[in-house]
Amino acid sequence: MKHDIERISKGVFKIQWQDNLDSLIMLNFNPLLDYYRLQSDIGVLEHWQAKPLYLRRWGLYDILHDEYYSCDAGKIIFSGIGKISSLQIPEKDYPDIRPTAVKLYYKAVVKVTGDNNYLVTGA
Repeated sequence: MKHDIERISKGVFKIQWQDNLDSLIMLNFNPLLDYYRLQSDIGVLEHWQAKPLYLRRWGLYDILHDEYYSCDAGKIIFSGIGKISSLQIPEKDYPDIRPTAVKLYYKAVVKVTGDNNYLVTGA
């Protein structure tokens, strides 16, 4: 089964497993970017996808390139990462926004390798 990712606008993505209507997740990273003033920064946001049960994965959002990747934990490689922070916006203030909690890897980008791994590395 294929995981479809559609970019709606800057920082906004629709992800869904093909043939699984219950798997639709609308992601909007803009509230996090605005709250923490990260709009023009270089960095990668990592989050755990909320659904569907048994098909959940990790998501990586490359801020600089405005790209989103959905991947299994065993496919993510970290190299040359410096500062890491946990960020969270108040869910009560953003009730319809996902994700609300992420890890930020400062000054990092995502590179997809030839063997379909996702390298999160210093820019």
